[in-house]
Amino acid sequence: MKEARIALNGYTYNGLIYFLVKSGFDGETMEVYNAMAADGVVPTVRTYSMLMLTFGKRRDTETVVGLLGEMDARGVRPNVYSYTICIRVLGQAGRLEEAYRILCKMKEEGCKPDVVTNTVLIQILCDADQLDDAKDVFWKMKASDQKPDRVTYTTLLDKCGNDGDSRSVSEI
Repeated sequence: MKEARIALNGYTYNGLIYFLVKSGFDGETMEVYNAMAADGVVPTVRTYSMLMLTFGKRRDTETVVGLLGEMDARGVRPNVYSYTICIRVLGQAGRLEEAYRILCKMKEEGCKPDVVTNTVLIQILCDADQLDDAKDVFWKMKASDQKPDRVTYTTLLDKCGNDGDSRSVSEI
């Protein structure tokens, strides 16, 4: 397209990035992102979320957190999806305090955690052997009329069962 002197716009760049992410071409994804910036095309929340997903799969925590900071610096408001990716990546890296700081920032910005966000919290808390905290997230979900899904139940019940917490299994 560039050879034909057709200017690429945000939709075109996002489409390319989406294709590259879905096809597993992680290295090329950043090349397209850098070309996007060089062309003066402003990244959107979708652009950042796709990049965060790519680097999250690589467990590149610093890049994911950096992208969230870059969003803030550029005035691009994260959505529940981008916040959840960041929380998941931080949690998987064992950086629970930072994950909770992102969760607090998310809420302060008026972005309400959804079922996926809360399930991610439950997963990372279970992985960190913080079952009581995971159960607290679960009960707060239910109290706020947020309906846990199959993954939520499976994650929590599996951890309760593995820890021999039969009382919680029956309550959940």
